[in-house]
Amino acid sequence: MEHAMIAHQRHVGAPFGLGATERHPHHPRGEAPVGSVIAFAGAVAAPLPGGASPPDSPPASPGGGIQVEALGWLLCDGRALASGAYPELFLALGTLYGGSGGYFHLPDYRGYFLRGSDGGSGRDPDLAARIPPAGASSPGEVGSVQRDAVLAHYHQYDTGTVEGVTTGSGQAAAKGTAPQTSSAPVDSAGTPLTPATGGSAGESRPKNVYVNYLIKFTNWPLRTR
Repeated sequence: MEHAMIAHQRHVGAPFGLGATERHPHHPRGEAPVGSVIAFAGAVAAPLPGGASPPDSPPASPGGGIQVEALGWLLCDGRALASGAYPELFLALGTLYGGSGGYFHLPDYRGYFLRGSDGGSGRDPDLAARIPPAGASSPGEVGSVQRDAVLAHYHQYDTGTVEGVTTGSGQAAAKGTAPQTSSAPVDSAGTPLTPATGGSAGESRPKNVYVNYLIKFTNWPLRTR
C-alpha cells in the first residue's frame, strides 16, 4: 500500500469543507471546518517550521509525541506560518492573530482556558477591558484575551477591645503583639495555604488538566491510498 501527499495546498476554493463530498467521498459532508479547535490528550511532537509542508505520516513510536501536522492539525502556539503553505487556514484566520509579509500567526492558547465570545449576550460584564488580538481593535473580537480576576467581595469582621486595643478592618491583635492579617487564605488550623494545599499567590482557578489545543488547517486528505 503506497501513500503519497495530495497537493491539498492548491485546493483553496472550499476551506470550510463545503461540497467536499463531490470531490473526496472519504471526506463526508459535516467535516469540521478549517479553523476548528480541539483539545488533544496526547503529547505533540515539536512543531514544524512555519514555511514547511506537512509530513506524509505521523511518527510510529507511541508516546513520543504525534506529528499532528500529518493529521491536518497544528498546535495553537502562536507561531508564524507562511500563508502560501497553509492557504486554507490563512483564508479562515487572516492576520487576526498578527502577521505580515506573507506570514500569519496561529492563536496561542497555551496556559489559557477558552471562553465563548459574548456576541451581544451581556454575559461578559468586563468585555470592555479585554485585550484585542494583534490583528483587531475591538475587545469583543474572537481571540481577545482577558486577565485573571477575582469577583469583588467583602468580608465582615467583628471588632472588639483587648485591654484598650481596638481591632477592626480585617486585623486581629492582642496586647504586645504585631497586627496579624486575617484575610489571607488559611486552613482550619490557621496555616496559610500554599499551591500544594490549595492556595496561590498568582491566580484564582478551578481544578484543571493540561491538554494540547490543536487547530485544523485543511479539509483535504494529506494521504491517499
